[in-house]
Amino acid sequence: MKSSTYQKDGQAFDISYGSGSITGSVSKDNVQLGGASAENFGFGEVSSAKGASFYASQMSGIIGLGFASISVDKLPVFIDESDLIDKSFSFVAQGH
Repeated sequence: MKSSTYQKDGQAFDISYGSGSITGSVSKDNVQLGGASAENFGFGEVSSAKGASFYASQMSGIIGLGFASISVDKLPVFIDESDLIDKSFSFVAQGH
């Protein structure tokens, strides 16, 4: 199903990690994650990926879940753009 609020931004991004890299362009849409939402949020549409971990993941996009201070190309991060009042967060790894 296509989103009625999707907008192509076109800003290029290029992110390198220790395990590989991704490139693409920015688009915007309304995003919901858990009970939080962000309107007109910028996210990366991946057009090229290098590195085994990216090939295995078969991803087509990426959204910023870290801090704005480490954001590549000054892309927005979800926690700052969300409607959450408390901007603290954590990640929990679940065992298999």
